[in-house]
Order: sequence, then structure tokens, then C-alpha cells
Amino acid sequence: MISKFIRCTLVLVLFLIDSASSKAQELDITFKISVPNNSIADPKTFSLLEQEISEFINKTKWTEKSFEANEKIKGNIQMTITNVVSANTFVADVIVQTSRPVYNSVYQTRTINFIDKGLSFIYNIGQPIQRSEQSYYDNLSSSLTYYIYAILAVDFDSYSLYGGDKYWQITRDIISSLPQSLANNDPTWSKSSTYSKNKFGITDSMLNPRVRPFRQAFYEYHRLGLDLMWQDSDKQRAVIAGAISMFEEVNQSFPNCGALQLFADSKRDEIVEIFKVGDKGQKLKIANIMLAFDAGQANVYESLKR
Repeated sequence: MISKFIRCTLVLVLFLIDSASSKAQELDITFKISVPNNSIADPKTFSLLEQEISEFINKTKWTEKSFEANEKIKGNIQMTITNVVSANTFVADVIVQTSRPVYNSVYQTRTINFIDKGLSFIYNIGQPIQRSEQSYYDNLSSSLTYYIYAILAVDFDSYSLYGGDKYWQITRDIISSLPQSLANNDPTWSKSSTYSKNKFGITDSMLNPRVRPFRQAFYEYHRLGLDLMWQDSDKQRAVIAGAISMFEEVNQSFPNCGALQLFADSKRDEIVEIFKVGDKGQKLKIANIMLAFDAGQANVYESLKR
């Protein structure tokens, strides 16, 4: 009888542990490293690094929130090694892509499509990847920690008005903790004439009062538009059009800001798909608003201008 009680207790404990674990981590991110065939580095270096980064992202508890398994934020991070400087020094382009489900549908809407171009880092086998919210350990740790909190910030912003504030503030803390030489000279972090699409530029704009209407529009686009599209597609298309119209004010007060660039890179194809059935005036208006800050992709919007 005692033995049976012990077995039942053990099963219950294991169940509770498993349940707590399934609710703990917030992310379900596939991380991959692509390496040139002529690399002088030990292939083991990259396989271990890939495993370590994947575990760092997905097995760390990043917030105080509880996530069910089906609520985890899904996405991909692809690191492409572009230069092997030495056996432990590398340069890479990193593509961060995430999505979230649209309510009452099977559709996943892209929330981030961000390219961190020219990330330079040092990695030795056995070197830990460390959380870097307020302390600097190395460029790779700070960059990965930044990606994660930006992912969280964007996701929370899409579900509640300014819901990502806390996480955008953490990305600012990460930037503040960088050594001055890195903050000033590294193109993936530094403020410069072309900074708007790098990590500094995105955080700087997301926390700028002039960009507050963008974040309101981002919430309305997702929660009041896409998530209710199943009810009345024409009505919700008008809601989404109203949200996009708010970008005009933002682009005028903060031209080429990182927030608008991040949105365009994530949403341009989706926007064309949403409005291709709209009336001519609505399509033209949306195309002109988007082209004001996404002119380099003018060909994407051509179908809305016909």
C-alpha cells in the first residue's frame, strides 16, 4: 500500500514538473547556422555553437509570464557565416523571423523579418552564451539577448496596446551596457546616417514618443484588424487601412525610422494580399502610404496602383 502511494506521488510530482516546464519557456525558435564550404574553422565549433544557442533561446525563462505550449512564439533565426577571420573569430548575417497566429484561422502573420548584417563575434568551444540585459560579456551574447527581447516586445505589442514597453526598455538596457567602442563603431549597433534599420535604430524609434502612434497602429492592425477578419473582412480591412494611415504622421515626424522599416520588411506582401480586393481608391491610398517609407520595394505595390 505504501509502495503504491509512493509510486502515485512520484507520478504526480513528475506530472507537475512536466506541466510547469511546458508553461515556462516563451519561445519555439528554430536556430540554424550556415557555413561556407571552404571554412578554416573546425566544423565541430559550429555544430556546438548551433546547439548552445538553440538551448539558450528556447530553454531560458525570459519573462514572468506563463506560456502554454501552443502559445509559444514561433520563428526562425538563420545565421550565415560570411567571413571566417580566424579559427574563433567570425562575421555573420543573421535573419530573425517570427510570426503569430491570427485568431480563428490557420493563418500565421509575420511579425518580424529583421536582418542583422555583419555581426562580428568571437566564439571558443565551451564558451557560454550569457544573458546580457544589463551586463556586457561578448557581442554574440548581447546580440542574441537583444533579438529575444525584441521578439517578445513585438509579440506583446501585437496583443495589447504598448504591451511590449517593458521589453523594449530591456533592449535599451542591452545597448546601454555595450562598451563605447562597440556602441560607436559596430554597424550593427551604432547610430549613424544609416542606423535606422539596425538594433540601435529599432529600439531608438520604438521608445520615441513620436513613434507612439505607430505602436498603437501596430496593435490595431493585429488585434482589431487581423484577429477579427473572420467576422467581416470588409469592415476589418477598413480598420487595417485606418491603422496604416497612422503611419503617415509617424513618417513625417520621424522619417525612415526603424519601426516603420521593420514593419515594411515584415508586412509588405501581406498588405498587398489584404488590399488586392479593396476598391481602387483604398488600394491607391495604401500603396502611397507604404511607398513613402518603403520606396525601395515599389515593385511589390504595383498591383495596388492599377
